[in-house]
Amino acid sequence: GFPKNKILALPNGVDAHRFYQRKSGGTTTHHNRPPITKNILIGTVGRLEPVKNQALLIRSFADLLRRFSHIKLWIVGGGALRERLETLAGSLGALDDVVFLGKRDDVPELLQQMDIFVLPSISEGMSNTILEAMSCGLPVIACHVGGNPELVKDGVTGFLVPLEDQAAMSAALAHLVENEQKRKLMGASARKRIENQFSLTAMVNRYEQLYIKLCQKKCRQINTF
Repeated sequence: GFPKNKILALPNGVDAHRFYQRKSGGTTTHHNRPPITKNILIGTVGRLEPVKNQALLIRSFADLLRRFSHIKLWIVGGGALRERLETLAGSLGALDDVVFLGKRDDVPELLQQMDIFVLPSISEGMSNTILEAMSCGLPVIACHVGGNPELVKDGVTGFLVPLEDQAAMSAALAHLVENEQKRKLMGASARKRIENQFSLTAMVNRYEQLYIKLCQKKCRQINTF
């Protein structure tokens, strides 16, 4: 019941200098980082709780293992479901290819090693992890929920799949695993989208314009009297 003209959405911004795109052929080292591998790395970042739905990603990843032997899955984050998710990966024969990295303080560096980012959540607002992955030049696969469609341009910067649709997620993953050029094009488009619309600078500018507009309106009201 609140008037639409009194509502303004100001999207989150991401530090594009901290979360930057990996340079081709470049490698760096970190004492607490998993070893760089030639496998295609699929990754996700988030607490291990039901809402983040990593189980869907594990099941979809296990589907791909029947076709691809050069893929790995990194699950970054800690939480109550770790043991249950490890059991699920084991039951699907995927435990050797799924790496649970726990809670980390080097997320930018981990994202820069990934090739594909996935957010299988059943509910999201405006996901900071999607913004961070896009800023690192990664194509993003996410469920079509919450604010995800505002960030991921389906078919351009990644893919949006229906909620809990394992077949659709597996198909999207397989498409990107098979198409290196598509990964690069989508990743570049994702980075450009961050720079143009979702950088910290863009966010600050939006707040600044809002404050200026409100101040100008207040001044006009005062001058009226």
